[in-house]
Amino acid sequence: MRMLEPCCYHKQLGELVSECEKTGNTPCTHFFSNSDWDACQLLESLAPYAEGGTLCVAMIHLDVQMTETLRKLLLRLRVDESDKSKAVPYLNRVILVTQPGMGGEAINQREEVYAQLGKFIDNGTLTVCEDNIGFRCILAGNKRHHLVVQGSLNPQKSNALQMFTLTASGREYDETLQMFEVRSRMRNVFRKKQSNH
Repeated sequence: MRMLEPCCYHKQLGELVSECEKTGNTPCTHFFSNSDWDACQLLESLAPYAEGGTLCVAMIHLDVQMTETLRKLLLRLRVDESDKSKAVPYLNRVILVTQPGMGGEAINQREEVYAQLGKFIDNGTLTVCEDNIGFRCILAGNKRHHLVVQGSLNPQKSNALQMFTLTASGREYDETLQMFEVRSRMRNVFRKKQSNH
């Protein structure tokens, strides 16, 4: 079990990823953080491993900070590999799965999400799903990387994660991605809006 120090999470996470990707058939490592390192910071650290690929997120709460983090990542651009003079979206696809709100809260949550992220929902880059999920997971992958991070929820802080399992197994990545794909088809809360564009 590795403890990540508050001063340099991004660097240490990169080292863990390198270690996992160099190991055998079931590359896996565990790490622990007792700081205020929350899911938003984790997303920003994992985003480079999804450049030009897919980022999937399953979280229990979708708060303002998480929405702003997703918007920042979706606005990011990269150089098109086939045409260096063009800029294309940094992430090809993002799937977000979150717990549905209760009653009027659900409507307010959806309205806020669409107000902030509607552009990406309309063009098909972002799929937002609601489901009574029993897991916390971030998946980041492209042609080079296949990462799955699962973590326990810190009850003292919304969206904060404490203990993590990092896996760089292509098989686990594919199985986890399939789970997200199923939810994107069955639980897409903005399906009608996307079908109108």
